[in-house]
Amino acid sequence: MKENFERLYSEDPGAHGHVANITAPTMRGYFYQLMAMWGWSSLPFLPFINVPTLVMMGDKDRIVPLINGQVLKYFLPNATLHVVKGGGHLFIVSRLKQITPVLREFLDDNTSSN
Repeated sequence: MKENFERLYSEDPGAHGHVANITAPTMRGYFYQLMAMWGWSSLPFLPFINVPTLVMMGDKDRIVPLINGQVLKYFLPNATLHVVKGGGHLFIVSRLKQITPVLREFLDDNTSSN
């Protein structure tokens, strides 16, 4: 698992500290993950989600390609796509200082006062 982690996340220098926290999944958990990938898609339901949505993607993600974020942006009627330049799959951890202002601005712009 550690070798795979290094291969998949090596573009993201901030991710290397997480290698020590890796634990193998249970067979049951892995099986459920595989079943979820094989049998279900939220794509037909996305056009019905009409709330402001921030889609964030790393352009160097080796696990979830940027095209997935572009598809989400297309199907979610009120979505904004923010691409983290140089960000890998763990950009939310490794580039927290870079994305915090984006998150804060999105939430400030889309939070209504009661």
